[in-house]
Amino acid sequence: MLGFAIVRSLRFILQIALGVGLSTAVGCTAEPAQSDAGDPDASAADVPSTDAADGRIDAVIDDAAIEDARSDGPDVDDLPDAESDAADTESDLGDAAPDAAADVGEPDVIPVDPSGVFVSSQKYDGDLGGLSGADARCQALADEAGLTGRWIAWLGDGVDGPATRFFQSETRGYQRVDGTVIANNWTDLVDGTLAAPIDRDETGTELPADDDMIVWTGVFHTGGNPTPVNCERWSSTEAGIVPTGLADQIDTGWTVFAPHDCAELHRLYCFEQ
Repeated sequence: MLGFAIVRSLRFILQIALGVGLSTAVGCTAEPAQSDAGDPDASAADVPSTDAADGRIDAVIDDAAIEDARSDGPDVDDLPDAESDAADTESDLGDAAPDAAADVGEPDVIPVDPSGVFVSSQKYDGDLGGLSGADARCQALADEAGLTGRWIAWLGDGVDGPATRFFQSETRGYQRVDGTVIANNWTDLVDGTLAAPIDRDETGTELPADDDMIVWTGVFHTGGNPTPVNCERWSSTEAGIVPTGLADQIDTGWTVFAPHDCAELHRLYCFEQ
């Protein structure tokens, strides 16, 4: 802005100076012009041209403006190096590329721990105190063995059973407390075949070879209730017989094999939820 102000001032001064000069020149030639007025050969070329004066002013102004611009503008050496900036930009983009790739990478996969399974180390008669009483027995055994989580019995009472009481996941498997997988998910658990028998108790100890392996169940392999025969919903020892399973079996016999009397003592299957 200062440069342009100077240029404008210079232009004004030059106009005055040249104007004065022009007036003087015109004054000096005025009288001869009057004397020569009748001369047909008189020429306008004898009078200084105002266009020429303006041209001289513009030339001076242009030279002053260029010089001022040079003095006010940045040094060429100080101008940004376009090639260097381009290289820096490319480098920055290159550095950002791995981070962007990391952000777009594979989503985190949250592992799902399998549910634990065991057969009770203790035996009970048919009067379990209902499904809740059987669940309490499973939980007590798990707590005593230092197992965490909530544990309930694989048991049916003619109304409810594993099919209605268990958490059913297609991404969470089932394994014995010794780490052996018996099923990959709920569907695999109830398809009629286990990958391994449930013959380890809450401490991971295998049942004795001379054990009868009988387990109270009262349900089919699907987790549903086969009959209303269930020791009067697991509250009596005098209610006759009830379906049971065998802990050393991996086919449907693991949950339905043969009926046994409610007064007998047998084990429970316990599943973590």
